[in-house]
Amino acid sequence: MSHYRRDMSQTPLPPPLGQVVNGHQWNGSQWVPITAPALGQISNGHQWNGTQWVPLPPPPAIGQVSNGHRWDGARWVPVQAAPPPPPAPGGHPVLTELHRFADAWHLTWSQKKDKVQLERIVAERKVMLGTARLTYRATVTIDDARREVAFSELLAEKGSGMSSGGDDGDGSLGMGFGVQTTSYNTRRNTIADTIEEQARQYSSQYALDFPYARVREVVGQIAAAAGYRYRYGR
Repeated sequence: MSHYRRDMSQTPLPPPLGQVVNGHQWNGSQWVPITAPALGQISNGHQWNGTQWVPLPPPPAIGQVSNGHRWDGARWVPVQAAPPPPPAPGGHPVLTELHRFADAWHLTWSQKKDKVQLERIVAERKVMLGTARLTYRATVTIDDARREVAFSELLAEKGSGMSSGGDDGDGSLGMGFGVQTTSYNTRRNTIADTIEEQARQYSSQYALDFPYARVREVVGQIAAAAGYRYRYGR
């Protein structure tokens, strides 16, 4: 019996399943040659770098854009530049953008043929029997034949309340208990030639902070983008 145990202790144990030695792997019954994976081969979320399997980072989200390419779920494909949207059917390049600007700035819009008028109340004050309001008004005239956009602006004061006078025909109040309407217009030779000078005429009665210069600047940009010459003032 002791002789039998001594013989068993001298018998080598088989290698663990999957052990690799000298380019061979033990499959449980014999050593079989191992074929090295191709460089860059991917398997089970790992990639062979030539010496070992390394974990791959998580894949990008479908639709992700990087370096001018978009991930479609399997590969990066070049992103084609989107063509500019076609103009709206029948849309005028200046009027369309001008309308968007008016909406964004809460300017009321009125149009008669090629002339657009934009208005907004910029200040108000209490008077004897009512309220006086100062309105900013911009007039944009589009000349398609000359490809020109003309711009002018004014400040107009109007009052509401009791008045012994009637409407003078242009929507203003007459003299009396109401407020007399006055305006300074860059379209004609009046007391002030620029909107800034006009504002100074009212500065003693109103607190003004409306960005007049930005309005004419944006209109000029709209005209230039459409290929129209821009003319300001008289």
